Amino acid sequence: MPTPLRLEWLRPLVRYVDDERAVIDTHFAARPPVAEAPHEAAPERYALDVEVTLDGADGFHDEGQARLTIEDHRGHLRFEIVHPDRWYPAGMGPQPLYRLGLTVGDDRRGFDHLETDFGLTSVRRDHALGPDLPPCLLVNGRIWSVQSVLPLDAAHAAALLPAHGESVLFIRDHYGDENLYAAADRAGILIVQSIPLEPDAKLRPAVADAVDRLSGHPSLAGWYVGHLGEAVDDVTAALKRCDPVHPVFKTFPNDDAA
Repeated sequence: MPTPLRLEWLRPLVRYVDDERAVIDTHFAARPPVAEAPHEAAPERYALDVEVTLDGADGFHDEGQARLTIEDHRGHLRFEIVHPDRWYPAGMGPQPLYRLGLTVGDDRRGFDHLETDFGLTSVRRDHALGPDLPPCLLVNGRIWSVQSVLPLDAAHAAALLPAHGESVLFIRDHYGDENLYAAADRAGILIVQSIPLEPDAKLRPAVADAVDRLSGHPSLAGWYVGHLGEAVDDVTAALKRCDPVHPVFKTFPNDDAA
């Protein structure tokens, strides 16, 4: 009996958002594809039916269907939201989340379903305060003045440190737990995720895995690489290939906190 198709992960990535519309790229991995016959190699490229549902906290609901080509066990689709509810850090605005549901498969391979929550936010660096001052953060086009940085080491990972408006949680020496990011999404806490030091053989796969797991969270403000020494340019390039949306910081939050 053939093995049914299984969705491994689902990652919505907010490519653009303003008051009028949001553009979301949704990436997913589907394994294992079913061979056409016993002992036949699994195909690298094939088509599947995809159904997407989207629900907002205010009762918003939308859905759509498509036929997508799956290549190297991965698929991608883009959709838009009109007049989106945007996510803000605590003290700056509300933290609305959307629930994205994805059903993938066909009658021969079977179907699988995954859901995830995500928020619509845009974090950028800009010299909005003047060309002679360090770049500030722009959250949804508005200046976010960071007054404090709260380092979070692996020893603190079991509990979210107290945070308040105008604070950034800086996760260092480990990748933040999924529960931590989910709590930050709901609490309105911005996070800068440091890329932990790894041997060269493990660094790139770990970066790609972290992007797949964390980049859909609205609380993620960006990635920090300023401590990586000679590897900083290589890791920065890898991050920008995997995640073209979030900033990569080499000097932020600040050298003392890093």
